[in-house]
Amino acid sequence: MPWLKNRLGLATFPKQITETVCSVLKPAFMHDTLHKLQEKTLVGSVVFDKQFWPTTDALDEMWRHDEWLNIQEHSFSIKKIGQYFRTCKPLSAQDADGWQGREHVGWLFSDGDSALQELLRTHLILPNILGDFLAEHLDEIAGGRMFALEKANNSLRPIVIGSLWRRCAAHLGVAEVRSNVATFFMSQYTNFIQFGGESDGATRCAQVTQL
Repeated sequence: MPWLKNRLGLATFPKQITETVCSVLKPAFMHDTLHKLQEKTLVGSVVFDKQFWPTTDALDEMWRHDEWLNIQEHSFSIKKIGQYFRTCKPLSAQDADGWQGREHVGWLFSDGDSALQELLRTHLILPNILGDFLAEHLDEIAGGRMFALEKANNSLRPIVIGSLWRRCAAHLGVAEVRSNVATFFMSQYTNFIQFGGESDGATRCAQVTQL
């Protein structure tokens, strides 16, 4: 059981371990599955106020500045990427061979193959920061694959499979601006934890400064 706890990354949650091992949930393929998912996963407006967003030309100029090149070299270095994959949360169950997603990738950044590591960094991780994608791949990169499991009460448990490369880029990006974001929230709001404007505003705000 201790070995199983470690493999699942849930050493302090035996109830979740039991549920994972003994789960009999099956994929949902009913005629109303899509409708239930749409009701459960409401989609908000994707029309953002871009008044203060930098233009494409301004971003291109910023990417060429020494300040950004220094950030890219140090905050998104192969060393930082390797550290992330060695310490990140599993965020998934293991596959049939007992491997978790991070383990499939982590060893790639620990075997000394710097050429391969630089390719992974340049083509799979940095594009999530720079927005440098082939147009035909945008839907695949920006989204995730969703499927649903049937629950005992006739409801659904939606599962989304995201990208570990995107998560790595997001983690390193948040780490780079963490102190500035924390300073902003803590200086602008008396009690920055209390954001009641949205259902999970407090959680969002608190997590931004802790990621």
